[in-house]
Amino acid sequence: MNKEIYDKVVKSLKEEFNTENIDENTRFAEDLKADSVRLLEIVMDVEDEFGIELEDEKLSQLKNVADVVNEIERLQGK
Repeated sequence: MNKEIYDKVVKSLKEEFNTENIDENTRFAEDLKADSVRLLEIVMDVEDEFGIELEDEKLSQLKNVADVVNEIERLQGK
C-alpha cells in the first residue's frame, strides 16, 4: 500500500468525519456511518485530490480505506 496515498486519504477522512479513529480497515458505512450523500462527497474529494475518476461500477466495491487506496494506486498505475 502506497503510504503517501494512504496518508492523504486518511487525513481527508479525519477532517471530513472529525475523528482520529481511521485506519486502513475503517469501513465507510459501518464505522463512519456514512450515508450515500456522504460517500459521494468522499468520492468527489478523492477524485479532486488525486486527479482521477473512479468508475461507477467500482464504487460499490469500495468498502474501506484500503479499498480506496488500492483503487487510487490502480488508476495511477502504481
